[in-house]
This record gives sequence, structure tokens and C-alpha cells, in this order.
Amino acid sequence: MFSNWLNSRAVTQFNQLQERQARLMLQRLIKVLGDPHPFDKVKRALFRNAASSTLELAYGYSLQGEDDPIFHNLDQLAHIGAFAAMFTNFFVNIFPSLIYVPDWFPGTGWKRTAREWGALKDRAQTAPYEWTKAQLTATTLISFVAAMVLNPHVQAKAQEEIDNVLGPMSLPTLADRERLPYVWNLVQEVLRWQPAAPTGT
Repeated sequence: MFSNWLNSRAVTQFNQLQERQARLMLQRLIKVLGDPHPFDKVKRALFRNAASSTLELAYGYSLQGEDDPIFHNLDQLAHIGAFAAMFTNFFVNIFPSLIYVPDWFPGTGWKRTAREWGALKDRAQTAPYEWTKAQLTATTLISFVAAMVLNPHVQAKAQEEIDNVLGPMSLPTLADRERLPYVWNLVQEVLRWQPAAPTGT
């Protein structure tokens, strides 16, 4: 079923949506210029772009401003997921048999935390979006930004190709992919180098 919608020819119908979302993300990123601590705002803009694109693509749902409840749930789940993934944050991760200790036993506050997080997860899953897709896209974008920061010569070469092909005042679109082989191969290399792994259910 998905192959009908996600093959390389079929996805071209979503190019305008992706390009519009990319422009909205760039508008958010421009607002970060001059911020003394920009990383969190950049990360949030990338994550919001991934969530917004996925929601609109999968469900036709557009985020309703900065305080959108669906995005808020998604953002909370991302933070919780990162915290829970740290092996040493909960003793039960080290000693799995602790799961059988009664709730009233001292030191089992993690059970209450797990129930609260489970309830949040359940609420988020009832909302019309797929958390995993958004997370994967955001992780890929963050990996790409990190790769460009760590390898400015690669970024410069990609920018040079874009400037030579499109001019300094144009943004590339998906229609330009064949004319920008270095940029396309760069994206493919980031996907190979830092593949995102699904962490949702």
C-alpha cells in the first residue's frame, strides 16, 4: 500500500508542501540570528519543520501557531524519549527485576513517572500524526546541520554548486536535484553516515 504513495515518482506530488515548509523553517531560523544561545531554537525550528511537514502530509493537518497542542505533545515525547533512553537514569534499566517490586516500596517513584509518561504517550497517539516520522526527519536534519558545522569546506563546496547553478539569490527546489549532483550526494551521504532509527511504537 505505501509503495503507491512513497515511491520516487509518487512523492513528487508533495514537493510544493516540502518547499513551503522549508521556507517557513528558514523564516524561523533567520529569527535566531544574533541569539547568544541559538542551539535550542535551531533544534526546535528543525523539529517543528519535521512535525509540521509530517502532519500535513499524512493527515492534512496544519500546526496552529507556536502553542499547538499536538506539537506540544510531540515535543514533550521527544524530551522524555531522550531522557528515558539514558540507561543510567533509572535503576530498573540496570536491574530489570526491580519491575516486580511493589509500588509502595521506597525508591519506586520511577513507576509513577513511567505511568505518567505512558499516559502522555497514549494521549499523543490519539492525536492525528505519526511521531516516529517526525522524529526521524528532525534527527536527519540535525545530523545534516551538525555535519555542515563540522565540515565547513563541504558546506562551502555545496554552496558554490548552488550559486553556480541557480545564482546567489535562489533557493534550490526538488526540481533542481539533477542539476545539483554534489548537493544531492551530500544529502545521501548524511543519510548513510547518520541513519535515523525509529524509536516510536
